Amino acid sequence: MNQTFFFISPDWIDPFFYLWIVIGAGYIGYVWFRSKSQSDQPDSVKDPKKAATDTQTKSLGDELWSILPTFIIGAIVIKFLIPFVMVANPEDPTKIQGIPIRGYGFFLLVAIVVGVLLAISRAKRLGLHPDQTINLCFALFAAGIVGARAFYVIQYWDTFDSARDIIDMTKGGLVVYGSVIGSVTAAIVYLKLNKLPALLMLDVLAPCMMVGLSIGRIGCLMNGCCWGGICDTNLPAITFPEGSPPYSRHVETGELFGMKAILNDSPDSPGRKIIEIQPGSPAAQREIQPNAQITGFAYNPNPNDNKKPERIPYQIEQEKKVRTIEFVADEIPWRSLPVHPSQIYSSVNAFFVFLFLWCYFPRRRHDGEIIGMMLIIYPMGRFLLEYIRSDEMSQLGTGFTISQLISFGSIIIGFSVIIFGTLYGKRTENFVANDSIELKSGS
Repeated sequence: MNQTFFFISPDWIDPFFYLWIVIGAGYIGYVWFRSKSQSDQPDSVKDPKKAATDTQTKSLGDELWSILPTFIIGAIVIKFLIPFVMVANPEDPTKIQGIPIRGYGFFLLVAIVVGVLLAISRAKRLGLHPDQTINLCFALFAAGIVGARAFYVIQYWDTFDSARDIIDMTKGGLVVYGSVIGSVTAAIVYLKLNKLPALLMLDVLAPCMMVGLSIGRIGCLMNGCCWGGICDTNLPAITFPEGSPPYSRHVETGELFGMKAILNDSPDSPGRKIIEIQPGSPAAQREIQPNAQITGFAYNPNPNDNKKPERIPYQIEQEKKVRTIEFVADEIPWRSLPVHPSQIYSSVNAFFVFLFLWCYFPRRRHDGEIIGMMLIIYPMGRFLLEYIRSDEMSQLGTGFTISQLISFGSIIIGFSVIIFGTLYGKRTENFVANDSIELKSGS
């Protein structure tokens, strides 16, 4: 786990802003020079292979208008928005430490770049201009982030105290299925508006989403989220440092000190019921008994301060008496209990799904077959992985987590798409795109 790779000094903001302006001006100059060179070139020396696409090449004005918003938005973000995400120095709150480069965000960015590049590569072979693919991927990215965050906020609504907490994603808080729902919805709307074959484009995007998910799960490992349950077998296991989400959960359940407490069934009885005490543990030494209640505890995790708390107090209700029990520094471990490396398993699972879908794409029988397979195969693995994860609780009295319930629905939708494609679909070999950006077959 490494939530923060490094900090960018505030002194770098202005130089980076001016560098961005220079890059933008240079690129605009390059577009203008290239357009002028092409317009001045005699028809007799033009490459005949490019002649077929001359009428479909975007004009200088169109290309400038397509890139100007990106550079303008980038400049605004660098100059005015980035300073708001700078964090204070924990040792001296009056000083700014800089912009944190989070492990989670870094791998999320890598996942997006790899997914987009793969989508461009495959879509271009099918006759779609890279600009159209990039625009679609941008829409998918924005909708996916919103969907992933909205799903997480709805699922853990009780843990948010303010609107700032809702939009703060620096520590994770994205749900894969929310991202899939948002991305697929945005893709369908975009493709319909641009009159592109929806099922074919979803087939192109499905493997790219899986490779992005595979890389993104490494970000989960860096952040410490999506952790597995306690591993008390000879299977591979990992531990997380003090202040991490798994460590905090083990404090909450008391497992860090030899207790095992579960949530009370009744909403009128807040806290947790202790169901097990390990012999010889710090909890056993304080004569805590099963069936006692943990009615409260005090622990403020901070994975970046490299300091272990001096004490962690619990309020224990036992035999109708409430007492405060403290575990002191010598009894507080530096790391969590060993847990299943669910993030690594999830990453490997998504990678193999990507590999299969990517290799099977040329052999697909009809449009929609690839996205249908993704909606079937990935949820099967995800359903099983939920049994070794402990960051989600069962929902609606079913004994299944929300992700497992959605997996059922995803599998049904996947089979429906494949059956529909088998009965009524066809295999589209090329995109029928907008004339201004279409690439002819063989160009």
